[in-house]
Amino acid sequence: MALSFEHSVANLFTFPAALGVCALEPAFAAGSGLNLSGLTWSHALLSNLVPVLLGNVRGRLMALLAEQKAGRSLWAGTAESPSLSTRPESWGARGGMKDPSSTDIVVHRGTALTSFYMCGDLYRMDPVTGDNLGKETFGGRFPAEGVSAHTKVDEHTGELIFFNYGKTAPYLHFGVVDRHGALVHYSPVPLPGPRLPHDLQIGLGTQDHHHPSADQGPIIGDDSSDAQREPPRGGSPSTVSGGTSQAMTTSMGA
Repeated sequence: MALSFEHSVANLFTFPAALGVCALEPAFAAGSGLNLSGLTWSHALLSNLVPVLLGNVRGRLMALLAEQKAGRSLWAGTAESPSLSTRPESWGARGGMKDPSSTDIVVHRGTALTSFYMCGDLYRMDPVTGDNLGKETFGGRFPAEGVSAHTKVDEHTGELIFFNYGKTAPYLHFGVVDRHGALVHYSPVPLPGPRLPHDLQIGLGTQDHHHPSADQGPIIGDDSSDAQREPPRGGSPSTVSGGTSQAMTTSMGA
């Protein structure tokens, strides 16, 4: 991911690396405290790499269809400047990107939802056939800021819990969609500057309130040049995102 590849490509490295550690350094793997019994080549291929590849090929999302029709790239890649995009409509937390919706899949209300880690639309797919069922709308209230990958589904309430982020204030939002598909909560999360959180943790506090927490490490970089800005709250200029996970101030009753 640090090299800007999509997850399906990044996993072509991470799975063999993890399997190699288990095979060559079993003592190290055992000392990690993780249950790695399910980490096998068959699991990596059949439960991750093959389904993701087929989903990327079959999905045929709007941006892909537009580029196929034009016969060329229309949007900037993850490692490129957003200014290279030639279309006014775009996605992504920094803008100027296409939405491959190829990072993550969860199942909510019996439908698979694909998402993009830089924020975009959620695409609905049949979890059995892989057929594209169109964009998720949250009953007409889908946020203009999009939705980041790594949404969570509360197995007890059936709620979908999500977040998004961007370069302008408010820099982070937290939302909840009920088991019927209606957006029941959406609010900004106070932050002193832009962040690039990769994931979200959800805990249950008193009275079954959702308490999300996310990485609050600063985004450090300048789209207009290769120069790096000084981080607003300390840290190394080479850091893209980091810091400890801190609790958000927003909570939502179940």
